[in-house]
Amino acid sequence: MPKNNPFEQDPPKEYDIFGIMEVFHQKFLPVSDIADATDFFTTQEIVNSILDINPVAEFGTDSIIAFLEENNYQYIPEPGKLSLHFKWMVKRIS
Repeated sequence: MPKNNPFEQDPPKEYDIFGIMEVFHQKFLPVSDIADATDFFTTQEIVNSILDINPVAEFGTDSIIAFLEENNYQYIPEPGKLSLHFKWMVKRIS
């Protein structure tokens, strides 16, 4: 459908992180017990990994958090630390 105003710009689109997060989901399973976890990631570490793949990607961390929560990933205080530094616990698939 043609635009009425040729100077009108499309609104910025949020980068579709679904594909990248599906790859994450294929490599790291959610776990419910800390004993089963092999890795722990902060939300920012996941964001940085996506930006390493596509430096111009624009998305909110809320998209990542929503994907992880919808796929049953657990967000817990970092094991062995006496702080409120939270990480997602996952099990790496060999």
